[in-house]
Amino acid sequence: MGIATILGGTPNFSYYFRPQDHNPYVLTWYGVQFCSAIGFTFWAFFYNGAEKIIKYQIGVAFVPRYSWVNTVGRVKFFAALAPIWIVLTMVVATSIDVRLYK
Repeated sequence: MGIATILGGTPNFSYYFRPQDHNPYVLTWYGVQFCSAIGFTFWAFFYNGAEKIIKYQIGVAFVPRYSWVNTVGRVKFFAALAPIWIVLTMVVATSIDVRLYK
Protein backbone atom coordinates (compact mmCIF):
# COMPACT_ATOMS: atom_id res chain seq x y z
CA MET A 1 0.00 0.00 0.00
CA GLY A 2 2.73 2.43 0.92
CA ILE A 3 4.72 1.87 -2.26
CA ALA A 4 1.62 2.42 -4.41
CA THR A 5 0.84 5.65 -2.59
CA ILE A 6 4.41 6.94 -2.84
CA LEU A 7 4.63 6.11 -6.55
CA GLY A 8 1.22 7.66 -7.23
CA GLY A 9 -0.58 4.48 -8.27
CA THR A 10 -3.20 4.88 -5.56
CA PRO A 11 -3.74 8.44 -4.38
CA ASN A 12 -5.69 7.32 -1.31
CA PHE A 13 -6.98 4.31 0.59
CA SER A 14 -10.35 4.14 -1.17
CA TYR A 15 -8.71 2.68 -4.30
CA TYR A 16 -8.18 -0.60 -2.42
CA PHE A 17 -11.96 -0.97 -2.16
CA ARG A 18 -12.24 -1.01 -5.97
CA PRO A 19 -10.35 -4.04 -7.35
CA GLN A 20 -12.84 -4.07 -10.24
CA ASP A 21 -10.91 -1.11 -11.74
CA HIS A 22 -7.96 -3.51 -12.33
CA ASN A 23 -5.40 -1.14 -10.83
CA PRO A 24 -2.16 -3.19 -10.86
CA TYR A 25 -1.12 -1.88 -7.44
CA VAL A 26 -4.42 -2.90 -5.89
CA LEU A 27 -4.42 -6.34 -7.54
CA THR A 28 -0.82 -6.89 -6.43
CA TRP A 29 -1.78 -5.98 -2.87
CA TYR A 30 -4.63 -8.49 -2.88
CA GLY A 31 -2.31 -11.09 -4.43
CA VAL A 32 0.31 -10.58 -1.74
CA GLN A 33 -2.34 -10.87 0.97
CA PHE A 34 -3.67 -14.10 -0.56
CA CYS A 35 -0.18 -15.61 -0.93
CA SER A 36 0.61 -14.70 2.69
CA ALA A 37 -2.59 -16.40 3.82
CA ILE A 38 -1.78 -19.53 1.80
CA GLY A 39 1.75 -19.56 3.23
CA PHE A 40 0.43 -19.24 6.77
CA THR A 41 -2.03 -22.07 6.17
CA PHE A 42 0.68 -24.41 4.85
CA TRP A 43 2.99 -23.48 7.72
CA ALA A 44 0.27 -24.11 10.31
CA PHE A 45 -0.72 -27.47 8.84
CA PHE A 46 2.47 -28.99 7.45
CA TYR A 47 5.37 -27.41 9.35
CA ASN A 48 4.06 -27.59 12.95
CA GLY A 49 3.17 -23.90 12.88
CA ALA A 50 0.03 -24.37 14.93
CA GLU A 51 2.00 -26.13 17.65
CA LYS A 52 4.58 -23.33 17.66
CA ILE A 53 1.86 -20.69 18.01
CA ILE A 54 0.53 -22.54 21.08
CA LYS A 55 3.99 -23.28 22.51
CA TYR A 56 5.29 -19.71 22.25
CA GLN A 57 1.89 -18.09 22.91
CA ILE A 58 2.09 -15.93 19.80
CA GLY A 59 -1.67 -15.49 19.77
CA VAL A 60 -1.61 -13.54 23.03
CA ALA A 61 -0.47 -10.45 21.12
CA PHE A 62 -3.32 -10.70 18.61
CA VAL A 63 -6.32 -12.18 20.42
CA PRO A 64 -7.70 -10.71 23.64
CA ARG A 65 -8.70 -13.47 26.05
CA TYR A 66 -6.37 -15.87 24.23
CA SER A 67 -7.38 -18.95 26.26
CA TRP A 68 -10.26 -19.88 23.93
CA VAL A 69 -7.88 -20.13 20.94
CA ASN A 70 -5.29 -22.10 22.89
CA THR A 71 -5.64 -25.41 21.04
CA VAL A 72 -3.89 -26.70 17.94
CA GLY A 73 -7.20 -27.53 16.29
CA ARG A 74 -8.52 -24.00 16.63
CA VAL A 75 -5.31 -22.47 15.33
CA LYS A 76 -5.51 -24.76 12.29
CA PHE A 77 -9.17 -23.87 11.85
CA PHE A 78 -8.39 -20.15 11.71
CA ALA A 79 -5.39 -20.81 9.47
CA ALA A 80 -7.69 -22.62 7.05
CA LEU A 81 -10.07 -19.66 7.09
CA ALA A 82 -7.35 -17.13 6.21
CA PRO A 83 -7.30 -17.63 2.39
CA ILE A 84 -11.09 -17.84 2.31
CA TRP A 85 -11.28 -14.58 4.25
CA ILE A 86 -9.02 -12.81 1.72
CA VAL A 87 -11.13 -14.05 -1.20
CA LEU A 88 -14.35 -12.97 0.53
CA THR A 89 -12.82 -9.56 1.22
CA MET A 90 -12.04 -9.12 -2.46
CA VAL A 91 -15.54 -10.28 -3.47
CA VAL A 92 -17.15 -7.79 -1.11
CA ALA A 93 -14.81 -5.00 -2.21
CA THR A 94 -15.68 -5.76 -5.85
CA SER A 95 -19.41 -5.81 -5.19
CA ILE A 96 -19.60 -2.42 -3.45
CA ASP A 97 -19.27 0.79 -5.39
CA VAL A 98 -16.89 2.96 -3.40
CA ARG A 99 -16.55 6.54 -4.52
CA LEU A 100 -12.99 7.52 -5.38
CA TYR A 101 -11.66 10.81 -4.08
CA LYS A 102 -8.74 12.39 -5.86
